[in-house]
Amino acid sequence: MRSLVLTALAAASLALGGCAGMSNHDQRVLSGAAIGGVVGHAVLGGTGGAVAGAVVGGVVGDSVDRDARDREQRDRDYRYNDCRRYNSEDFCRRNVR
Repeated sequence: MRSLVLTALAAASLALGGCAGMSNHDQRVLSGAAIGGVVGHAVLGGTGGAVAGAVVGGVVGDSVDRDARDREQRDRDYRYNDCRRYNSEDFCRRNVR
């Protein structure tokens, strides 16, 4: 029993550490594909269902990433425009990155 717990703990730490060097985009696409594969297998059954679910999940993960990047860019643009509008170095230093 103890070896099973240690094996599961080692596998979990490797799985979590494996994504450390990935970009946010890659993490979102991979997460979407993994979740989609599990759901596709559960709903459609078999390997074909898992593959179809992984493809759909990867596309959804890419879409989520694109939306997040657009939202971040909009936020940066608003902060920059506010900085220019108020023309205050103190405001710019605190709010624009």
